[in-house]
Amino acid sequence: MAQKIAHGVHSMDDGSIITFPYDDAFDWSRRGFIPPNIAIHQVDIAAVQQFPIGTKLVRDDATYRYVEFQEATVAGDLLERGAIDAAHDVMDFGVAAAGTTTLECDDSKTFVLNEYAGGRLTVADDTGQGYDYRILSNTAVAGATGAQFVIQAPGLAVAIDATSDIVVTLSRWKEVLKGNTTIAGSFVGVSKGVGADGSFGWAGTAGIHAVLTDNTSPVLGQGVTASAATSGAVAKALLTEATPNTFIGPLLGYVVDVGASAGYSLVDFIGPG
Repeated sequence: MAQKIAHGVHSMDDGSIITFPYDDAFDWSRRGFIPPNIAIHQVDIAAVQQFPIGTKLVRDDATYRYVEFQEATVAGDLLERGAIDAAHDVMDFGVAAAGTTTLECDDSKTFVLNEYAGGRLTVADDTGQGYDYRILSNTAVAGATGAQFVIQAPGLAVAIDATSDIVVTLSRWKEVLKGNTTIAGSFVGVSKGVGADGSFGWAGTAGIHAVLTDNTSPVLGQGVTASAATSGAVAKALLTEATPNTFIGPLLGYVVDVGASAGYSLVDFIGPG
């Protein structure tokens, strides 16, 4: 039976579990009901968002997230987070008491409407430091003060003031990039279809997924990391010769089936889920 789209956890007819995050920025009326079968390999090139960013689908032994692409990808490409906007790295949000849910930026900045919905507002230094808060929405400004950010209730755990260094970061699932040979951001997942800048689709984030393999010949049962030679690919996880030995890059998962060099291997990814 068709289920109306609303935030929360829903069971699908095929046994999948889909979770819609609370998202003030999403037009919930755009798609009134959950489709009976989620087409994970379909990417909306027309840039019409069908589900809230970060929607989670669990199907058998694999987990998927609904993402927004920032550049061209193909199925099996490794994905990573976009780089943090340096202009939004350290800002002044003035004085706000504990419990406040609407915060205002006192610096002259440019923000796009709700670009940070689902992201994090972090107090990186000074008063209130060490706390991070989920962003529900933000207003748009162009080279001006007064941008407002709404964070999830119950709001600030402790007060902030003009000394507090505020950093805002996008949702992990927004404006994702094809994996770079020099890592620009943390691992997101594996593209499940052909994407383009501004399009929406699914990424495999945990469990078993096919992924591009470079020419380092991964070994069955052993670990893989992001390739330093081929964009969007994984490579055999190598160790430095040190005491103790450490992986050169972050360990992403373990090989289930070894594909041909420059082909695609099955990897059991360990996160982020």
